[in-house]
Amino acid sequence: MLLAGIAATTATGHTQDSVPTAPPAQRSRILDAAIAQGLGFSSRWQSRLPVLQGMSLQGVRLVAKPAGSAAGKDELFAWDSSGVILCIDSQTGELDWQSAAVARTHGFLDVQAAKLESDRFVVAFGDAACLVLDSRIGSEVGLGPYRRLPSTAAACQGNTFIYGSRAGQVVWAQLHDEHIPSQTKIPSQEGSKGTSIAGIHIVLSDIRSQQLDGSISVPPLIHGNSVIACSSKGEVASYDFRDATRLWKVQLNAPISASPGIQGTLLFVGSHDQYLRCMDVVTGKTKWKWFNESPLTRAPLAADDLVLIQSPGAGMLALETAPKVDVVDPVTGKNTPGTEPNRDGAIRWRNAAVTGDAILRHQEGVVVWDADARTLWLLDEQSGLIRRTVSLPDVVMVKGSELSGGTLLLLSNDGRMQLLSALLPLKPMTESPPPAPKAPPVESSDSVTE
Repeated sequence: MLLAGIAATTATGHTQDSVPTAPPAQRSRILDAAIAQGLGFSSRWQSRLPVLQGMSLQGVRLVAKPAGSAAGKDELFAWDSSGVILCIDSQTGELDWQSAAVARTHGFLDVQAAKLESDRFVVAFGDAACLVLDSRIGSEVGLGPYRRLPSTAAACQGNTFIYGSRAGQVVWAQLHDEHIPSQTKIPSQEGSKGTSIAGIHIVLSDIRSQQLDGSISVPPLIHGNSVIACSSKGEVASYDFRDATRLWKVQLNAPISASPGIQGTLLFVGSHDQYLRCMDVVTGKTKWKWFNESPLTRAPLAADDLVLIQSPGAGMLALETAPKVDVVDPVTGKNTPGTEPNRDGAIRWRNAAVTGDAILRHQEGVVVWDADARTLWLLDEQSGLIRRTVSLPDVVMVKGSELSGGTLLLLSNDGRMQLLSALLPLKPMTESPPPAPKAPPVESSDSVTE
């Protein structure tokens, strides 16, 4: 293991070799090579983008390269409250382009990328209008109002975007061109004939929607051919991605304000009723539910055999994704360990000293980031003990992603951005996403079932 040489952790769960961070003037990298390696990462690049200094940064998104494209690359976008979007080369960290500020918006909820015919576009979800940009140079090719105002970031697959609306709708939308292309053609990125950019107006239009009870603040999830959505009144529903047919719906007892976690055929939902539920993605039936001391308002991270969640006042918790209980034969008294499902859930470990959220799990452990304390932790996945603690007072944003086997993106307040890759790949999923079943919609119960 790469971290075998790191000092042992104490009984209190704190590492003996916490790493103080040098002032920015004394170091060039946000994480130097030794600290990055201690966390299980290597630095792919770091760049300093002057334009990032003074920006009121709202968000960052790393978008996977187009499926089936051997020549493509992952796309990295950052945006601020003035309506400026940056496209950053994911391989070098250099600035590809910067869009002009959009006076008609107060920033963006999300920035995504999608392909229309043979050309690729950047789609920015503003508060009142949707902006579409040419992905090569960042020029505006479309700006249009919404029929249903978004309240969440969007999930994207192909040319379809799915988001939650302020009125509680789950909205399906697609890119299309409003006008007949002109005779002026701009070659596409793939060198084919391409679509006319000059002379057409690319817009995002609703194609269908489904209504939930309450508002939606949690972005929908696309998992295989299923779409999972949650509402402020405790509804959890699954729809067929292809035609928005409702597959099942479950009514919980309290609001849901954090994104669910998903792993294979298992969906993990934390709720204000203090329960973390493990639900079957295909049927919506509850496999187990675990009761917490306080409402669960943070997003769980599901990875392989663990689901990790921050519990207010209790710290970081790790639960088994498929908990088992021992069975005792009533006649012989023989104990058979781990043979029956545990319907109440089971904690593997807890660490009250660790605040923040689990953002990534790789083969060296669990990575946790606390944005308030500006602290990054690496935890032992089996015991929850702290293996590494790094204070990052200059860092304003940290994002974990499963792309490229596990990546970590850090952004400092002086314009430095660093992208790191896991030295060992992420733990593989034990199950593949299931296909969406074609069946009548089910009103599923919250009771625990087989």
